Order: sequence, then structure tokens, then C-alpha cells
Amino acid sequence: MKRRYLVISIISILTLFLGGFQYVKMHKTKSSSEVWVGYNSKSSTDFKRVNVESQSKIDKLEEILLNGKTINKPKGDLQDYDIQLSLKVPANEKSYSFLIWFTNNGAIIKKNILNKFNYISLDNQEAKLVKEIIKYKRN
Repeated sequence: MKRRYLVISIISILTLFLGGFQYVKMHKTKSSSEVWVGYNSKSSTDFKRVNVESQSKIDKLEEILLNGKTINKPKGDLQDYDIQLSLKVPANEKSYSFLIWFTNNGAIIKKNILNKFNYISLDNQEAKLVKEIIKYKRN
């Protein structure tokens, strides 16, 4: 009987330790990735690095931008984009570039990955989350 409680106690302690370790890794670890945002102006695009607090937010941003709903022909005025976003992930030496138009229905994104261009659309909730993560400031 004592052996059973000992095994259960060890498993519980290990589970608690690993859960705490995973929490700290996800929420308290500084991000190694870089997010650069360029606001479109008439003369030029000025890029500024965005300080994102945690790696989990960058992972969420990457998930939203790479896995959005693909569209063939975007609707709306795509003359002047709102922002140009560059996401650099030094761990796996990847770099992504996006042009983003915020609309009333969410956002339209033109993504450039290895010189292949695709358009994706985001709903209002995803667009709001992107604005929050990159600390979007409307010009």
C-alpha cells in the first residue's frame, strides 16, 4: 500500500514540475524572433522593430499569418497597404514578409514566402489580435 502512494506521489510531483517548467517556457521566455513593422507613407516606408514580450505571442502571430484562409482574388482597394510586416525567425533562419490591408471585415494579407505570393483573409477577431500583438498605430 505504501509503495502505491509513493509511486503516485512521485508521478504527481513530476507532473507539477514539468507543468511549471512548460508554463515558464511558454509565457516568461523572451522571444528570439524579430517583428519589424513598416507603416506606409507617401514618401517611404519606415520600419521599426516591435518589442513582443513573449515567444507565445510571436508563435500565435506566425500561426495567424501563415494559416489564414487563402483567397484567389481579393476584394477592395489594394493600392495602398496599411503596413508591411517582416517576421524573422533566427532559430530556423526563416524570414517572412507580409503586406497588410485592414478592412471593415478584418484584413487582407499578401504574403511573400520564397518569392511566392498568396493572398489570405482574416476575420475581425484575428485582425484585432494581429493589431494588438504588433501594437498597431493608425497614421
